[in-house]
Amino acid sequence: KQNSAYQIILLNVLSMEGECSTERLVRAIEYAESAGVKICNLSLSTYSNDQKLRAVIEKSKMLFVVAAGNEGENLDKGFPSYPTNYKLDNVISVAALDDNGKLIEMSNYGENTVDIAENGIITCENEIVEGTSIAAGKMSAIVTRYYGLSQKKLSADKYKKEVLIFVEKNNSLQKICELL
Repeated sequence: KQNSAYQIILLNVLSMEGECSTERLVRAIEYAESAGVKICNLSLSTYSNDQKLRAVIEKSKMLFVVAAGNEGENLDKGFPSYPTNYKLDNVISVAALDDNGKLIEMSNYGENTVDIAENGIITCENEIVEGTSIAAGKMSAIVTRYYGLSQKKLSADKYKKEVLIFVEKNNSLQKICELL
């Protein structure tokens, strides 16, 4: 039986070689928007500041939950990781934490660039998998649940603000950003 409160659309944007072109990603975002999707998880990042991708995200009414990237870099210092570095009102950028609430070494971060951090570790077939894609996926589930429980019909940027109001501040992450 299908649960009508939450529906998931999986869209494959990768080629057979495991690569993602901007055109494929843009088409998938446009398809999701036309299908009425409200929350879009992009567990991916790119170094390319592609204006087509920025434009389709910026004009979208969806809320995007995106991975900050896994280079261990401070994105406030000019290291490019898109779509995080677009800094759009309808994008929640997610860094990755370990099970103790500490930033995973590989996770990108940035006090002014990354919005939130979530646990970025799972165990899959006795293997530990970690990174910002895992964290963004988990945060997408939280945001979707919040959206489903909310009686409000807000725009994506207003939902982002509401979600971020309920976030527990982690001062150790702020200190990392100040030190680097």
